[in-house]
Amino acid sequence: MGVDLRVTIYLHEDGRLNELARLDREIDKISIEVKKLSGKLSNAKFVDNAPAEVVAKERQKLEEFEGSVSQLQEKRSAIAEMA
Repeated sequence: MGVDLRVTIYLHEDGRLNELARLDREIDKISIEVKKLSGKLSNAKFVDNAPAEVVAKERQKLEEFEGSVSQLQEKRSAIAEMA
């Protein structure tokens, strides 16, 4: 005899709004870092004068931050659609 257990998670409206606000803050925080790194990497003097490994490290950080923002935005959209 099998048991079918299905779990549906419903966030209380306050909890959903709190999570959306938390995600917004996190997205804003990381977006600021993306803007800083983009500015740094678009500065020809920095790119030309910094050691190649430093520039590569900054580019890697930028990619990671952009990926994080994208994931957080997807998560936020999914939660926002839950009504």
